[in-house]
Amino acid sequence: SRYRRFAEAMSDLEEPELMAFAEQRALARFPTASHMCSGREQGALLRLLCTLSGARRVLEVGTFTGSATICLASAPSVERVVTIDWDPRSAEEAASVFAQSRFRDRIEQRVGDSLSEIAKLGNPSGPSGAELEPFDVVFLDADKRGYGAQRDLLVSSGLLRVGGLLVADNVLWKGRTA
Repeated sequence: SRYRRFAEAMSDLEEPELMAFAEQRALARFPTASHMCSGREQGALLRLLCTLSGARRVLEVGTFTGSATICLASAPSVERVVTIDWDPRSAEEAASVFAQSRFRDRIEQRVGDSLSEIAKLGNPSGPSGAELEPFDVVFLDADKRGYGAQRDLLVSSGLLRVGGLLVADNVLWKGRTA
């Protein structure tokens, strides 16, 4: 449609060929789930939100093949993106995408249950105690039914900076709220 062409024209990405590669990998390895890749417009919006908010630290819950992660990491102000996915196969695909990105040094991958990994990030006596610096932007894109619990943990642990931005994908899922 005319609106889609306009949105695509306005969606400038730093590494469009890498986004296309992530989408191709998703289609090849996860043909029934390839729709889960963040598209060009969504990626550009995430990058814009990080840029406008001046985000330095970003948490992404739901990596899949890493297309959104690349967009988050490409925002000029972003220094670090921590991305969590429960599926080791998805994490493997994402790692192959990240390895080709010029933003790879900004990305830290974690594999595990989202609530457990968020709790580890917020535990000052745990192995990642230095991680206690809060995130400026959090992008939730996995475990739709767990969004409420994830939000509560992020806020109660202080991992989402006061005044930080919480972005939740697919809050309307198949005609219902997630």
